[in-house]
Amino acid sequence: MPFAHSPRLSGLALLFTGLLAAAPLLARADSYRIVANIEGSVTALSANGQAAAGMTLDNFETFRWTARGGMVRLGRSTWDTLGHMSGTPRISANGQVVSATILSDDGTFSTAGRWTPSSGWSTLAPLPTNGGVVDGETSSAFGLSGDGQVVTGLFWLASGAGAHAMRWSAATGMGDLGAEGRSSRADGASQDGHVLAGWDEHPAYGNRRATVWVNGVRTVLEDSDWPSEASALTPDGSTVVGLSGNPSDFQTYATRWTWNGSAWNKTLLGVIHKRGATGYAFATGISADGAVIVGGNRPDGMSPKQIGFIWTASGGFQDVSEVLQAAGVRLNPLQPVIGVGAISADGSTLAVITQGLVAPWPTRTLIVRRAASALQR
Repeated sequence: MPFAHSPRLSGLALLFTGLLAAAPLLARADSYRIVANIEGSVTALSANGQAAAGMTLDNFETFRWTARGGMVRLGRSTWDTLGHMSGTPRISANGQVVSATILSDDGTFSTAGRWTPSSGWSTLAPLPTNGGVVDGETSSAFGLSGDGQVVTGLFWLASGAGAHAMRWSAATGMGDLGAEGRSSRADGASQDGHVLAGWDEHPAYGNRRATVWVNGVRTVLEDSDWPSEASALTPDGSTVVGLSGNPSDFQTYATRWTWNGSAWNKTLLGVIHKRGATGYAFATGISADGAVIVGGNRPDGMSPKQIGFIWTASGGFQDVSEVLQAAGVRLNPLQPVIGVGAISADGSTLAVITQGLVAPWPTRTLIVRRAASALQR
């Protein structure tokens, strides 16, 4: 969550509702094409990019999009009744299961929920024994395992002392992952839900620290007073991406952590910055093979203006708009790219978020697909 101080909101949600070095090697000019232009913010893609989940911008309602059926609103918006929103909609690898924060059955609070085509929405209850309703919410969904069986996020402590990361499955119910600091949150999940990625607040300084949980055991990836977060991971759980600081230049870099069998190795992927400014980059997604990583980037960390980035091992870290335009994709100059919300596990499809420059400043998502083997990795 790059921007909000509250555990409730995701950085992706705040970015898309509020408002490293060389280019990837392109095999040919027509290697990418826009296959859909969706009103709203896409925050997750199925494994093959044929389905997506996200939220509308009028009432922050969760939607599901498919290449065949288009966008369908799923209902249970918390904004219409409660006047607040939280969480990040996610979708399973097969595109059949959606998780999000939804309105409770009695319409009095927001809570983590799970949707299937056959059953619609189900609220995830009961809470752990130390949970309760705080500011009109009990829990919030931020992640979903690839198999659709595990939902992650946070639940609120009844004491009002903060929120703890949670992991829900039908077999175990909602489990408390604990926190070393005041609050924690689990944002991403592996295919089987045994590896989770998120953050845990520093017990002394209060900043977020990138964290993984493997079979419920917490490991803090970045134990310093510089804010860091882990937001997504590969289906096998071996590679995690997010953000962390670089003390050598005081910038925030999109970051990758890779499990080597005994420890997590950290790599600073890059940041794009204006001359004389400190940049701020954060990763939102990674392909299953770890070869392509995407996210958002503020060239001036003190300014809300954003761009999207794409990273590959052969090409490095670059503005995704430049990559797409070099590949022959025509982008609307009045609807510039402000981030990449997701990448499909097979690496074929990007959810490219754009925002209008004139009122009512609409947010739209371009579903952009590349031709097979067009992007050299």
